[in-house]
Amino acid sequence: HEVVTLWYRPPDVLLGSTDYTTSLDLWGVGCIFIEMVTGTPAFPGVRDVNDQLDKVFKVVGTPTEDSYPGVSLLPQYRPHRLVLYRARRLSTAFPKLLDIQNAEAMATTFLQVLPSRRISCDTALRHKYFGDLPQLTFNMNPERSIFSIASIRSATELNNSAPTNHQHPSRDRIRRNN
Repeated sequence: HEVVTLWYRPPDVLLGSTDYTTSLDLWGVGCIFIEMVTGTPAFPGVRDVNDQLDKVFKVVGTPTEDSYPGVSLLPQYRPHRLVLYRARRLSTAFPKLLDIQNAEAMATTFLQVLPSRRISCDTALRHKYFGDLPQLTFNMNPERSIFSIASIRSATELNNSAPTNHQHPSRDRIRRNN
């Protein structure tokens, strides 16, 4: 149950699942993606597993047998200790996701409570969030640097003058003028 740092641990593992598949890692990728966009951890639990679950469920919703068949069979599932939250759009908790085109959609595909609904690595690479990257990016030797592709440059911070490939220029302009 401690295969991943608490803040990046998916709800299924927090509830006692020992079914460790790539879906566990992809939840963590979603948390890190949000952290990279917002500059702060997505779900910074401070006390224990219950506190961590509460932080997660406030955003993605508390699972029930209807939304997560079999959740009540997980060893640490204690419905009397859980507040029943409704799922909400990630941008309501992390508004900066709206500053980057397709970022909320990308994060949502990772942060699915039901592990089988989390996006796969291959599908994530084909997500429209990456749609403006050169095709060469997806076929390159893994030992080559992505920066060896001439059209790829390091992204600037959101408040700098030139938007990156994934920033929405009009939203960036609004942020810069504030």
